[in-house]
Amino acid sequence: MEFARRVEEGCLNAWPAPRSIWLDGWQLRFAGGDSRRINSVNVLAASNRPLDAMIDACEAAYARAGQDTIFRITPFAPRDLSARLDARGYEPAEDETMVLARTGDGSLPDCRDVVIASAPDQIWLDAHAAVTGRSGAAQDGHRAAYAMLAIPAAFARATGASGQPVAVGFAALHDGIACLNNIATAPDARRTGHGARVSAALVAWGASQGAEAAALQVMAANIPALALYRSLGFGKDIYRYHYRRLIRR
Repeated sequence: MEFARRVEEGCLNAWPAPRSIWLDGWQLRFAGGDSRRINSVNVLAASNRPLDAMIDACEAAYARAGQDTIFRITPFAPRDLSARLDARGYEPAEDETMVLARTGDGSLPDCRDVVIASAPDQIWLDAHAAVTGRSGAAQDGHRAAYAMLAIPAAFARATGASGQPVAVGFAALHDGIACLNNIATAPDARRTGHGARVSAALVAWGASQGAEAAALQVMAANIPALALYRSLGFGKDIYRYHYRRLIRR
């Protein structure tokens, strides 16, 4: 469980929210946009307060912010949290996500032509918006998270035959773990190796910075992405999580 906690901490630091509240071991994150990871309650340590009182405080905070209350349910959350949320009328679980790790050495695809920078320039930002279909307000939370990064990071992009970026992603390094995020490939360039090259470049960057492992998060239902990451050595299942949402009325 110690390694899992390190991965969880690393993933949170790799995707920071511009505003947050710490409440007795729980972190409430606020960013706007459509990223649930930076707009949700994340339990990092057991609270000494009654569970219902903690939930009440979370709901009040998100109501003040004009946002739905979203809990990210991980193995670090109280066992009976989901049952309490059921009783309060929360929506069913959303998007089971797997946290995978790659430890040790292993072969990686050739990624020497992948461009890596320490910050997201406009080319990277535009490429991410293009390959994911996110633009305008949907990108606001993402840009806020990038601006808040306080740990070493690398932003990678691979180009296609046209010379335009067709795959992007970034990684951030914390406590010896390189946490990969936002790996995305343009729909018409998928299954051509571009996503693998970007991922490999980020793993290699982490290793060059002294990382002992790499980790990433992928939806359990995304079978093609799972196959890709398994082929890159992400064979260790660390834990899973999902979201529970109380829609603001």
